[in-house]
Amino acid sequence: MKARESDVAIKYVGTAESIEVYRTQAGQSRKVQSLSSRHPSSLTLDITGRYLFALNEIDDFQGLPSGSVESYEVDPGTGELDRISSSPLSLSATMPRHLALSPDGQHLVVAVYGGGLYNVFSIRSNGQIGGITQVIKEIGRSVRRGPQSSAHPHSVVFHPSGEFVIGTDTGADRVNVFRIRDGQMTCVHRLATVPGAGPAGLTLDASGSNVAVEHRFSSCIARFRFDSESGTLLS
Repeated sequence: MKARESDVAIKYVGTAESIEVYRTQAGQSRKVQSLSSRHPSSLTLDITGRYLFALNEIDDFQGLPSGSVESYEVDPGTGELDRISSSPLSLSATMPRHLALSPDGQHLVVAVYGGGLYNVFSIRSNGQIGGITQVIKEIGRSVRRGPQSSAHPHSVVFHPSGEFVIGTDTGADRVNVFRIRDGQMTCVHRLATVPGAGPAGLTLDASGSNVAVEHRFSSCIARFRFDSESGTLLS
């Protein structure tokens, strides 16, 4: 995750035990901060660069079976972080994989691999993580025993309009499209992928018209067009 101001670049890196902050200027890079954080596997900045959000890929939080999410304020001068809040996911929402922030910065969506869930959080104007506004339990399976014996949401992205969320499900071999309004997601389209391929990584271009899906169990990268009128993915 990178932030850039004039000729200075700030880079945020998640490790097993921390978030590392690197500052690069005139071709020279140095670490300026290291904050304790449990397996921050997914990081995202809000559109203003004022706040950073981190997902903790863990299976327990304060003695309960859950992952967690964190928010930080970004110092505009140095890029260093100051923790604002830390919140648990819903019960049984373990080993989350990815998070996405709405373009307006008001909602955070988390893809939960272990629990087969999506969690939606509200975000306050000061960057603090609010309450969970929705929990969606996914069902389904595919052809591979073990990793595809149940649904496993893997990655999520917001459409630039903020009206849709697209998510991959490695366990059920599908890509889901949700319409989101007032912190509530409604599934509008499910696209089945090649059985056993395991859709995982997900990218959406700046126009919101083209989607690329990387598959975990094959070398295939599938590309789709996104129809923002109907909320459907087209081959």
